[in-house]
Amino acid sequence: MFTPAVLVFALLLGFSLSFAGKKSQVESVPQEEMEVSGAADDGVDPFITKNREWFKQYHTTGYYDWIGPNGETITGDDDLVLTNGEVKKLREGNYAYALIANNMAGEYMVALADGLDSYFNHLGIKRVAFTTAEFDPAKQKSDVETVLAKKPDLIIGHPTDPITAAESFQPAVDAGIPIAMLDQLPKGYEYGKDIIGVVTENHVELATYSAEVMNQILGDGGKVGVVYYDDVYYVCNILDDTFVDTLEEKYPSMEIVSKMGWVEEQGAGNVAAGMILRDPDIEGIWVTYMTPAQSVLAALKDSNRTDIQVVTYGIDMPTLVNIAQGGSMTITGASPWNIGMDLAIMGGYGLLGKEVPNYYITVPGFIVTRDMVREVWENSMHYEMPDLLKKVLEEAGL
Repeated sequence: MFTPAVLVFALLLGFSLSFAGKKSQVESVPQEEMEVSGAADDGVDPFITKNREWFKQYHTTGYYDWIGPNGETITGDDDLVLTNGEVKKLREGNYAYALIANNMAGEYMVALADGLDSYFNHLGIKRVAFTTAEFDPAKQKSDVETVLAKKPDLIIGHPTDPITAAESFQPAVDAGIPIAMLDQLPKGYEYGKDIIGVVTENHVELATYSAEVMNQILGDGGKVGVVYYDDVYYVCNILDDTFVDTLEEKYPSMEIVSKMGWVEEQGAGNVAAGMILRDPDIEGIWVTYMTPAQSVLAALKDSNRTDIQVVTYGIDMPTLVNIAQGGSMTITGASPWNIGMDLAIMGGYGLLGKEVPNYYITVPGFIVTRDMVREVWENSMHYEMPDLLKKVLEEAGL
């Protein structure tokens, strides 16, 4: 298992897809079309509105009444936009950016990197460096030094963890290079000074949706098991805690009959097997995110308990395949491609010297149902659908 600090972007089940060579299905909005679209220079860039439009139909209620890990105020990305005039200005700047990532394995990160590149291509901003630390803080520190030699005008940072990242990215801060961070703020850094801001998922929203889904599936009197991450890591902890709190506060007729923790991802399956052996009346299980959830699904299959519903967070191919096949998994998620686009937009703010509308921006979450699987892939991932998922969808008539 990876360490907790790499959670959000290593949530995947053994896929090691390379971003290079993946064909994006998103095209830039040409400058002439942008000008003909009736948008004046102060109008919002249509590329942004077009690629956020699909999610609005599934995001009717936002959950922003919570505080981030460093006391941040939470908002969505509605106000994180660039105008047509700002796009033109950035296109004239001949800028370059670098992506300094922690890990690039899995569909999630492929889609996120594609979102970055797609919008930066739209802005005429080229990528001069692309590194991945593979969860190694020492390598990330070296990567920053290597990238600085390429003289990027902007850095998109994906910290290995808040503590080591503070040292690793300091040379870039000292060089005065604008940095937009993925998911977390390095320890001791100040928003608007050391970095532009952070883009991430709304973890409270996703866990709240998950509790709502569990209630919809099981109804009054449903018996739930909670397979939670049993260590200290902010994202895992807030997902688990929010799910439990929401279930207990909003749906008191439902009963959490067991809570058992895991640390190793594959160990989550053993935890679930022991849980249902002790409490065979369990009808639904919450798992922190999708990779350990796959381990839980396997354990339930081995125990002939595929009747138990599994609710979790996170989008990848195995989860979508399970849903398309009418399996026992239900997921909530957010678009990794849009996270990448939002990071690129935030980077544009840094290059323009423009203050972001909020320092802690979250993308909208949604509940994935069976009839949405194809659209979820097309709008959340954007690159070519894997053959397995295509086949499953065709067989399911979806």
